[in-house]
Amino acid sequence: MEVIAKSGLVILVPERPISAMRGFARGIRTTGFREKKDRF
Repeated sequence: MEVIAKSGLVILVPERPISAMRGFARGIRTTGFREKKDRF
């Protein structure tokens, strides 16, 4: 990922096509997260 800071924002730009990142989060834990309303 390339990180770009512009006008008070941080923008993440993938250096590879999104299709090349398919499956990179396989096996990630999906339980125990806070409620959606509490997320940033």
